[in-house]
Amino acid sequence: MSVGMPADKTADRWEILESRYPVKDRWLTVRSDRVRLPDGTIVEPFHVLEAPANMNVIALTAANEVVLVEQWRHPVDKMTVEFPAGAADPGEDPLTAAKRELLEETGYTSDRWHLLGTCDAHPSRQDNQLFSYLALDARKVAEPQQSASERVRIALEPWPKFRAQLASGERTMGAMHYAAVTWLTLSGRFPA
Repeated sequence: MSVGMPADKTADRWEILESRYPVKDRWLTVRSDRVRLPDGTIVEPFHVLEAPANMNVIALTAANEVVLVEQWRHPVDKMTVEFPAGAADPGEDPLTAAKRELLEETGYTSDRWHLLGTCDAHPSRQDNQLFSYLALDARKVAEPQQSASERVRIALEPWPKFRAQLASGERTMGAMHYAAVTWLTLSGRFPA
């Protein structure tokens, strides 16, 4: 047990007194809770974003090139370069969703999949998890099948060059993509 950590972790649990959904559609679900903290303090509203599991894929070709997607991200008002990523459909397991997202967004597939890691995506406000995968020997088998809101450009870049650009700060990505690189690097089992 860590120093300063209570033995009974449920003693810190917040009690939900009431929940309502001010926003609930196919893109966003916001739950507004009225909660009681262990010391009796009432907090309201405490907003929670309910979301499906997210996944991303570091897809490396046999030539050690990483498959990247470039797309406009409205919330941050800029073009981003990311790994293929997306959300699970209802009832879909994370690996199946990762394979589907890679194929739909890029037209690439792989027969060699490895789970790099999983974590709570943003536990202060969201209830979902992130699953990061490595797909080795990725190969193009189809044209991308992007959704109506996606305008994605596909790029291949040598993995060592891409990693060096991330390490130097010349290139940036969203936090969930950095998590995938970190897990890949820490695993020591694959080309880092």
